[in-house]
Amino acid sequence: MTSSALKILRRARPARGYTLIELVTVITLVAILAAVAGPRFFDTSVFRERGYADELAGAIRYSQKIAVASGCSVLFTATTSGYQASQQTASGNHCDTAASTWPNVVMNADGQQVLGFVPSGVATGAFSLTFGADGLLASGGGVNISVGSRTLVISAVSGYAEVQ
Repeated sequence: MTSSALKILRRARPARGYTLIELVTVITLVAILAAVAGPRFFDTSVFRERGYADELAGAIRYSQKIAVASGCSVLFTATTSGYQASQQTASGNHCDTAASTWPNVVMNADGQQVLGFVPSGVATGAFSLTFGADGLLASGGGVNISVGSRTLVISAVSGYAEVQ
């Protein structure tokens, strides 16, 4: 082969690899993307809000079921720091409906008190619900509670708690 034929072959071969400018451009774009999108992956406040809203709705539903099962009214109270459920005093097989106090705490099936605390960084409102022995709301129904960016809707008719 002649030297002119070698020059033509060298020119005809495609380039192999990337130029320095292409590499720097790609690295810069990836760095910008990581700086913008990265913090969203490490912000857990949305998960804490949804978790607490689900926990609160579950506790309300459980309180309603306890009212039906026991035949005694249940008072569910929530504040900006937490929630708890309690019942009126029962004497024998009957509830003391004339009593204005709710001294008996409602217990879960595992023996733990129905009690919870608001996680840090989650904002919520205060409310109070009373479930009668039939499971219907005796007071405090039809409320919408904000739990961070979520809304906890408590039906005025049935007392059912739902996270939206």
